[in-house]
Amino acid sequence: KLGELRERRERGELGELRELGEVRELRKLGELGELRKLRKLGELRKLGELGELRELGELREKNWGLTEQYWVGSLETKEN
Repeated sequence: KLGELRERRERGELGELRELGEVRELRKLGELGELRKLRKLGELRKLGELGELRELGELREKNWGLTEQYWVGSLETKEN
């Protein structure tokens, strides 16, 4: 499973990960920097625009101003 995550990250597909188990595995790997894309997924899911915004810069322009940790926790809560 972790090997598959690494391969997906190398292919630039990390933003497509949605399963809670995958989020937790990424956290265990110490890759919180990579979870920025998952933070974006959490907000886009709320907006009904999943996949519409591609750059974290676009997200920042909308002034979400929330931390990665908060969104990782929020995503876990939503998935449960």
